Amino acid sequence: MEDTTSEAAPLPLGHVNTNNVETSSARWDDLCERCVRIPWEGLMRPETGAVPPDFKIRLGEHFDPKNCRLCSLFAHVYSRIPLGATNIHLMPDVSRNRKYRFQRRLLRGTAESGNSDILWILTDRKPDDKEVLAEYAQSQSECVDFDMIKSWASTCDDEHDENCKPTSTASIKQLKVIDCVERVIVAAPTDCEYVALSYVWGQSKAIQDDETEESDSLPLTILDAEVVTKKLGYRYLWVDRYCIDQADMQDKQVQIRQMGAIYSAAQLTIIASAGDSPEYGLPGIDPMTRSFEWLHEQVGHCYIVALPIPATLAIYNSRWASRAWTYQEGYLSKRRLLLTDRQAVFLCNQDILWDGPDERSEREADSKLPLGLTGDFFPHSAFSETLGMFRCMEYIATYSKRTLSHDVDALDAISGILNTQPHHDGKPVFHISGVPFVAVLHRQPGIWVALNWYHEQPCRRRSNMPSWSSLAWDRRIMWIDFIPRPLVPRDCQIMVRTENQPIDIEQLSEGSHFVAELDGSRGKQILEITAYTVELPPITPSSIQNMVHNEPQLVLALDNDNEAVIQPYWDKLIMDKTTIPLLGLIFTHDLSIESWTQYPQPTVMILELNGNYYERVGLFPKNTTAEGPRTHLRTQTMPDLAEYGNGNIPSSTYVWLQNAAIRRILLG
Repeated sequence: MEDTTSEAAPLPLGHVNTNNVETSSARWDDLCERCVRIPWEGLMRPETGAVPPDFKIRLGEHFDPKNCRLCSLFAHVYSRIPLGATNIHLMPDVSRNRKYRFQRRLLRGTAESGNSDILWILTDRKPDDKEVLAEYAQSQSECVDFDMIKSWASTCDDEHDENCKPTSTASIKQLKVIDCVERVIVAAPTDCEYVALSYVWGQSKAIQDDETEESDSLPLTILDAEVVTKKLGYRYLWVDRYCIDQADMQDKQVQIRQMGAIYSAAQLTIIASAGDSPEYGLPGIDPMTRSFEWLHEQVGHCYIVALPIPATLAIYNSRWASRAWTYQEGYLSKRRLLLTDRQAVFLCNQDILWDGPDERSEREADSKLPLGLTGDFFPHSAFSETLGMFRCMEYIATYSKRTLSHDVDALDAISGILNTQPHHDGKPVFHISGVPFVAVLHRQPGIWVALNWYHEQPCRRRSNMPSWSSLAWDRRIMWIDFIPRPLVPRDCQIMVRTENQPIDIEQLSEGSHFVAELDGSRGKQILEITAYTVELPPITPSSIQNMVHNEPQLVLALDNDNEAVIQPYWDKLIMDKTTIPLLGLIFTHDLSIESWTQYPQPTVMILELNGNYYERVGLFPKNTTAEGPRTHLRTQTMPDLAEYGNGNIPSSTYVWLQNAAIRRILLG
């Protein structure tokens, strides 16, 4: 397939109508070599046959946004995609190509992640020429059509199942709401029907009970949300910053822990997916508040124009979508009204509707919900068929990509999701400090505990959480094999220590009252684990000096002649100048050493002693006996290694495992 790395020079410009273009050879001077070589004129004029129909521009190759204005344009449009690492294929959009009175062609930019379809225009007319854009851009109102929004909500009420129905407010304690008519905070009436707001916090001050605010004292987003609430036929609005007394820490914790119920009971959640602060407002509430941006650059006689990004991508790129708290706010809501800079999107748990063109890509055509709004933002729809334990693991991984202002909120900002998961094979799924667990029937009865997460790079520790919880670390996590580990057999034990006596995790998996007790002592749990452990080679000053990618390696003896050099997934950056003894906690579905040559082989959690208990500092995956991305085999006798067939060494000869033994450790 043709790509941009060939030695082809720019195509000749040919004949164009110079009355409508700016011609200046200097326009090529501030482009990188890659962009100069792209045959823009040939792409714009497919009838010349100069460019193959399957031509692709791979934006991730030779990317230079600092010195090239086209690369800079691409970087701005695809601001949430790391173009240096992810290819975005810019290719002719054959499905939408038509003949026009002026020269124009559509290109579609598609990222491998599936979240970034954007249409581009190649034209020989200025992008401010309304005739150029009118044939593609559909007319959109300057303001939100609230009658249409109400009709969508009514259809959802009448035709959709219980997944879209708001829950009861009966179980919500001390619920307060903003009375949008009187503009005061009041106790919610019985069976209150209210609208909730999900937005990005700024530095705005909170208001107190029975205090009437002048209209110019609240952030514009809050004022606009009051307008939306009333236009949709409701009186009450719930906004966390104002309806939770921020000065009463006891009440604040009560309200935070029932956030799931609050958002689930809302008739609708307004999502402020435009802007970076509450002062931005909600586009489309007043005239002239929606924007239609046409970013472009000129190359020779060709204008390269990015059409306004689809609403799904606008949401994906938004500040709202990057924040940790907003993840569960979107998830827990039953119906959502997302307001972007140029569109309103109504998204319930069964359908999606737009107040403008439906811009889903062809890859999304067979799905009711767009790819960009499922999984990362609204998991109800993305994982509806997935078993509860695996859903929890996926949600935690997605949540870990988001940013959090205060470490203390790490658990609260996702607990609403974790506390509302379906059963796994008929068994309830619980969590301890954000680590899900469930009783299962595998080869023998046991408990699945999802401790097998890892980071690709070391990161910062949150001190208020135990080290064995992924929520204790400020970086995106992934899972080894996506299989929860360990499966704890009957002859092994995990106890959860609180301020009171230890509790067996098997008791917790039966749904005992101890789960609530654990929730009340969040952040203080220590695991008492009885399992296989093994002493690992210590981290020494010399091993730190010989680090690869700023991370120390472990050298594990396999037999007398062979050793494995392991690059673990470290949780934290180890730079100590003293020798650091390490202990390996072995996770496997079968704790019999004889089974370690079979799938799955062990995953080892790396522990460091800290006072009276151990803390997790890293993890390395099961396969330490064959070459891989993070494993290198060193051998003195190649014939001995080769005689094992596929390059694996039988576990009976693992020197580093010979001292493995079941022991009891405390993990904090």
